[in-house]
Amino acid sequence: MSSNEKRRRRIASFVTKEAWRIRKSSCDITMQEAFWIAWGRVKCRLKVLKSRITGVSYGFGQDVLRDIKDLQREQIKLAFYPEPQNPYDRNAMAVIAIINGNRTAKIGYVPRHTAYQINESIDRGKRVLAWFDGVVGQHIPNGMLGCRFNYVVV
Repeated sequence: MSSNEKRRRRIASFVTKEAWRIRKSSCDITMQEAFWIAWGRVKCRLKVLKSRITGVSYGFGQDVLRDIKDLQREQIKLAFYPEPQNPYDRNAMAVIAIINGNRTAKIGYVPRHTAYQINESIDRGKRVLAWFDGVVGQHIPNGMLGCRFNYVVV
């Protein structure tokens, strides 16, 4: 097998694994879109943006994060729900975790600047695809946990 063929197979393997990971960790990404995102990353044409979830210390956010911190990323899907009636920010977007496909819980909110960018993209007719990236702060006993997510605008 030639070196070009080996390289091509390594790239194809990476893209396939990445597409499956993206597809499993998002509730509204089709397999075709997952492959499109994975190939976009390989070709450096598509930037995957990262963000954190704010407001996790209010309500039951910490309880939910403690419940999901030991789960696989693929078991948690995220959904964003706009809250235009929010008295603090009309662009506010609540983050809902869908755990194992049957349990839902509100974690917190998309940060203000990110929510504004996402709403602007949606208003321009673009689609925003997001997936769970992980719980942070697990190494501190009884400490506050945080949460991250990845997203792309297509």
